[in-house]
Amino acid sequence: MKKRLLATLLALCLIVGLFPTMALAAEFFQADWTYPETGEAAISFTLGSGTQEEPFIIESAQDLANLAYLVNTAATYEDGSKTYASASYQLASNIDLQGAQWHPIGIGGSASEYEAHSFCGTFDGNYHTVSGLLISEDTYAGITNQNTQNNTDVKVLGLFGVLSDGAVIENLTVQTSAINLSDSENMCFAGMIAGAAVTSTGEISIKNCTVSSDCSVVGNSVDGAIAGIVGMIGGYSLSDQTSGTILVDGNKNYATIDGGEGKAGGITALVRWSDSNGVMTVSNNENYGSIDGNASGGIVGFVNVECGLEMNQGNQNFGSVSGGYCSGSLGGRVLSLKLTDYTVSPDSLLEDFGLVAGEIGETVIWQNDSADTTYYFSGLDGAMLRFSSVFQGI
Repeated sequence: MKKRLLATLLALCLIVGLFPTMALAAEFFQADWTYPETGEAAISFTLGSGTQEEPFIIESAQDLANLAYLVNTAATYEDGSKTYASASYQLASNIDLQGAQWHPIGIGGSASEYEAHSFCGTFDGNYHTVSGLLISEDTYAGITNQNTQNNTDVKVLGLFGVLSDGAVIENLTVQTSAINLSDSENMCFAGMIAGAAVTSTGEISIKNCTVSSDCSVVGNSVDGAIAGIVGMIGGYSLSDQTSGTILVDGNKNYATIDGGEGKAGGITALVRWSDSNGVMTVSNNENYGSIDGNASGGIVGFVNVECGLEMNQGNQNFGSVSGGYCSGSLGGRVLSLKLTDYTVSPDSLLEDFGLVAGEIGETVIWQNDSADTTYYFSGLDGAMLRFSSVFQGI
């Protein structure tokens, strides 16, 4: 409870810091950009054509807000040849959002429409920063009817909301920003870079992104997924086919992450896939932030995928990790996992992944490529059983 209070106070301090002219009960500080209103004149970008070779250039906070509006309204080019959601973009300078309430880029929607309102293009931060991002409301659409507990919506929040097949986010830093959902009554997926990455048959990659130590992501009492980089990755029962691939590589989190009663991870909080056809890889990521949640890990919080999450030894945690139910240096509750290029012993693996305090599914795999050996761990509760049997070979 004390940690929870401290995390919330930290988030409030960050929020207040974003509003230098705001009294506690006053309206939001008036930024020099606005989220476009429906029916406004046609919005376009002055530089670039949206191709990989000539991406649209984002020069200001208003340009970034325009991008959010164009993606969220499923807008197309004037000639109708392409959607803005599938175009390529590049930052030309550092962007300050000045603490105005942010509308995530890609609000998602129902299973039949979420792809039309999600980001599936390329966004190259060009080694620039986005600062002053604030989200303290959860009124955005998110992923409709995907809370299996009561069939309600899951709110998806971050600089980007929902990423879908084809999305690439790279070379970007977010600093001096806050996502505070402590007052929300909804299940939320939240991450500073993106709320959720959801694939069916394509590819999504989040590479070389950093969230700085002056950022904070705070969840609520609802079982959601809160992380530094991306809240949830997976094929989330939105399509009959989920054979896509997701790569989360070379990212760093320094922010404080408080998942409340849900999952929490320095890089991603929830990894979920509905069948065994997908490929999910989390590699070469680093966490330096403090992570706390019901199921928490320095890299991943909760892994529940039939296809198996692939991780390599390049993932490292240097931050503190705590959890009400289970926690581990690299991962919390892990039900399916494939580790490659590991040279540590199975005992060390259990410590790294907190499985001593978590759960182990029958498909958990530890693989040492150099020794051409694969270890299968069997057992439901690592805290009580450690592992009941080890099978070598394959």
